Amino acid sequence: MKAALKAHTIFMFIKTFCSSQICVSDSDENYCFCFDIDDTLIQTNLANFLAYQKAIFEVKGALINPTLLKDRCDKGLLTAFKLSKQKNEYIKVLKDRYFRSFLSFTKINNLMLCFMQILQKQYKVILVTSAKQQRIETLIKYHKLENLPTIFYNLQGNKYKNCLEKFSLNAKFMMIFEDNDKEIKDAQKAGICDIIKNLRDKNGKLL
Repeated sequence: MKAALKAHTIFMFIKTFCSSQICVSDSDENYCFCFDIDDTLIQTNLANFLAYQKAIFEVKGALINPTLLKDRCDKGLLTAFKLSKQKNEYIKVLKDRYFRSFLSFTKINNLMLCFMQILQKQYKVILVTSAKQQRIETLIKYHKLENLPTIFYNLQGNKYKNCLEKFSLNAKFMMIFEDNDKEIKDAQKAGICDIIKNLRDKNGKLL
């Protein structure tokens, strides 16, 4: 009973940060919460930046501008270098390899972790990611995370639309926690209206 009350309290607290009117009663246990992993549950942007910086320098001999840390640092930054498809793929391979050496620069978002752990005692919770499974498992092992909810590994396309279809969920009864603008737009296209966005300060750090 205490766990349910605590989850209900967190639900009410989160509602105050939601940009839309939540479409379900607070006690509805069919409501689902989806948490993105990269830069939502675990802060990985700096580690990604350092891994890409090392990989790009090795292939092209160029350094990435640190100002990119203010945005999400992912494979999209490779478009600025206008490299061949073969070199882009090689950089991605190197980046995945070097990422392991920068795991100490990743950090748990304790607020999100707390929300997730409390909510999963009463509601359905899913971790949603488009990252490679091996990479996510490496992060989970490094941070010694246990008793995690189901993880949905999206292979391609709209990860929220695919998650809804995979688990036969109703978009009206789902809230997502996400940091990426493109992924948020995908969620909206999938019919999800309850969205909590992770905000960054002027230096690119998650709030």
